[in-house]
Amino acid sequence: MEAVEIFRFFGLLSFLTLAVGIGFIIRRWGKVSILSLSKHAARQQESRMIFAVSLTLSIVLFGLFGFGWLVPALQLGVGYGVLLGLALGCALVAGLVADAGGWQGRVHGVTAWTMAVCMPLLIGGLLIAPRVGVAAKFFLAIILSYLVFDWVLFTFARWSRKFFLIFQASYVLCFYLAMLLVAI
Repeated sequence: MEAVEIFRFFGLLSFLTLAVGIGFIIRRWGKVSILSLSKHAARQQESRMIFAVSLTLSIVLFGLFGFGWLVPALQLGVGYGVLLGLALGCALVAGLVADAGGWQGRVHGVTAWTMAVCMPLLIGGLLIAPRVGVAAKFFLAIILSYLVFDWVLFTFARWSRKFFLIFQASYVLCFYLAMLLVAI
């Protein structure tokens, strides 16, 4: 498969779409640092819709970026494509199924955490890709180190859970930064 050059810019459009949607939700309905991005969205019907629409659009754009440019341009292979597809599928389900407790909360939780596990693996795949430059790999290693640190801190330091929103937002931001880094 050949890379479609215009899709290179869809990663940035994906990030901007997600940032505007989530930024609007948090600004409009408050910033409770202990809540996740999705729990902020699940608090009322209007924010659920904004979250679902902005996340779905963002995932479609990121899928075009990933499968239309990233995987073919960097020759990342089928395994990387499968992992990317899993992450995008989980993100889509997590965006459409509100984190509102009950079975929805369980489905949302499993898919959201699966996506979160896929993110460092996807960055690790870029680190070992021969077509990624040395300078990009240096910054990818720093970003991957941060994501691992974020996991360790969140897992073992109970106080960090009071700042879940900040950790989650920075985790997603760093993932996007890594993906966009290889596109420049």
